[in-house]
Formats: sequence, structure tokens, C-alpha cells
Amino acid sequence: MSFARQCAKPAKHFSQTTQLVQEMHKGKGTFGRVINDPALYQKLIDSFDKFNKIADSIQNGNGTMSKLINDPSLYNSAADTLKKADLMMARNRTRRRDTRPSFQKMKNSTKAAKRPSPHFASLV
Repeated sequence: MSFARQCAKPAKHFSQTTQLVQEMHKGKGTFGRVINDPALYQKLIDSFDKFNKIADSIQNGNGTMSKLINDPSLYNSAADTLKKADLMMARNRTRRRDTRPSFQKMKNSTKAAKRPSPHFASLV
């Protein structure tokens, strides 16, 4: 590759970077809006502050989320309960499947119900 080509690559990247920075200063794109809109910037800072307070609260042991993260016995208990519920639902599905009449049995019983009874025919 020629020396001129090697020099052209950084110049192209520099040009693209310059264009990106200029667009951000004009307020284009997400970063451009954050940089140029003080209210949006403040909302972003407030959101980070709230997130940090929540993270600190969890880390300090406050609340349900903290207990789930920091106390393995609570997580293990919830996991065991969910496993038991899954087993019960699987057994219930199996029982329903075993006790349901098959389609063929239902079809045959419908045909039998439509035929007149031989006893009824003798009465007519």
C-alpha cells in the first residue's frame, strides 16, 4: 500500500470525527441533545442519582431486592417452591391426559346415541 493511501485513512477518520462533533454541537443525535439542552442534561443526572440511591439501598441490605440478592436462603426457598409448582402442574397435565376419553371413544359413543334403541322400536 502506498504512503499516500496510508496517510489518507487517518485524514478520513479525522474528517468523520470532526463532522460528528459539529453535528453534536448543532444538537443532532442523542448526545447532541443532551449537550445542548440543559433540562435534558439535568434529567439524565437526576436519573443517575436515583439509580445510585437504589443501588446503595440494595447494597446496604434494604428492601426485598437486597434480600433476594444478599440472602441465598430466600432465593433457594423461592426456587424450591417454583420447582414444586412445576412438578404439580406436570402431574396435573398427566392426570388430565389419562382421564380424558379418546376422540375415537367419543365418536363411537355419539354414533351409539343416535341409533334407536331396539327396545324403543318394538314399542312403536
